[in-house]
Amino acid sequence: MKANRTNRLSRFLYEALVIICSILIAFSIDAWWSNKSDQTQTRALLATLNMDFKNSKKQLDELKSNHYELERNLEKLLIWSDTDTLPENYKIRFDSILGAIFWRQVFDPNMGTVESIISSSRFDLIKNQKLLSELTKWRALIENLNEIESSKINHFYNFLYPYLSAKVSLKDFDKGIPRKVQWNHDLTKAYELLEEPEFLNLIYMHWVIQWNINKEIPEVENTIISILDISKAELLKYK
Repeated sequence: MKANRTNRLSRFLYEALVIICSILIAFSIDAWWSNKSDQTQTRALLATLNMDFKNSKKQLDELKSNHYELERNLEKLLIWSDTDTLPENYKIRFDSILGAIFWRQVFDPNMGTVESIISSSRFDLIKNQKLLSELTKWRALIENLNEIESSKINHFYNFLYPYLSAKVSLKDFDKGIPRKVQWNHDLTKAYELLEEPEFLNLIYMHWVIQWNINKEIPEVENTIISILDISKAELLKYK
């Protein structure tokens, strides 16, 4: 009897040990798979981020030169307004320079990946705290830049466009817009507007808004470069 009880106890302990080991192995496999799944998601996320910000940098590179040129053109108009007699070559250039204000493109980067990280609260997938900080700052930067860009567009449509359309023939401005139907451009004599205080006030206000846009561009550009560098370095860890 004693031998039977000992055998049953040994068998019970053996079966219990097997069950415990099975549970521990199952937990280990689950933890390993979960970690592997997180690593896969992190790698995919970093790759998508890197691609998004490469496209953002390309878009910004194309836009910023136009932003800077528009600021310079608006400054020229303000400087020329202080000229007693406008030289003939300035009069010829005036239409194309003023026509630059019709350029109204805005910076519109792909925010999908950044928004998905923030909205899903999967901050744990981003291990690098500097990268996480830059991504959080990125959204605020773009919201601020887009707000100023929108104010410029509103100023154009609500004030500049109505004023100019009442004063000159808008089709004669060299706006650089591709057209299937071409028409002859005549000189508008828009340079005569330099003598009108209302025109100068509108140009000055447009210049102020454009200056504020251009003031934001360096930080936006530096943040893009920082995110590109960090995401590239982080990706190398998952090779």
